[in-house]
Amino acid sequence: MILFFLILAKVSSFTLEDIDKNEVVLDSLLKKGPVIIDFWATWCKPCIKSLDTFKKLGEEFDSVTFIGINEDGPRSRKKAPLIVKSHKWDFLILYDNNRKAMKLFQVQAIPHLFVIGKGGEILYQRIGFKKKHEKVLFEKLKSLFETSKELKSESE
Repeated sequence: MILFFLILAKVSSFTLEDIDKNEVVLDSLLKKGPVIIDFWATWCKPCIKSLDTFKKLGEEFDSVTFIGINEDGPRSRKKAPLIVKSHKWDFLILYDNNRKAMKLFQVQAIPHLFVIGKGGEILYQRIGFKKKHEKVLFEKLKSLFETSKELKSESE
């Protein structure tokens, strides 16, 4: 089942480690612009497909930070860097040790995607993923944020 929501709630910041063991703080990322978070696991095929859409979206929305938050346990987590490399993901991948972020966002199922505005408000969320939702997300982002191509054509 796929659910779409529009919720204007504020999120609390969190600090998680990335693949290279660097700490990443949500508030620091929000200072740069909007953030899209997708909760995922290595065993979840819809999660992988959802994160694959970030490559295309990143080309259009260069002011947006894309994050995949991995929810695997310690054993499965070892597979995450291999998946990241094989899919050529160049966005942030964070590990949610102890499911801190998952609890904070009240995530019950994955994939679960959140679009967070620069002010920390949740502008949109989606549970699940099907191929047709790639276009839905693109249109939603276009309505929320200007694309880099639009910005370039306006400034010329």
